[in-house]
Amino acid sequence: MSLPVEYRKKISKHLPLGEKSSIARKLGVRRQHVSAWFNGSTSNLAIEKAVMKSFAKCIKEQEKYKELIDFLDKID
Repeated sequence: MSLPVEYRKKISKHLPLGEKSSIARKLGVRRQHVSAWFNGSTSNLAIEKAVMKSFAKCIKEQEKYKELIDFLDKID
């Protein structure tokens, strides 16, 4: 599986600050390698899997945050 560059860039915009560095540390690679993957300069399956896992985690956290805000909106 190789995500198109346009999807990689969309994911990049929605990752929290420092997440690329965190992915690089987990994989034992330099942050520049992760950034190169996002730019489409390289295809690395390990980076892609780590990015997708991290992105899924971020989505879940955003959903939880939205649920909490919705709950607070209902409180009088």
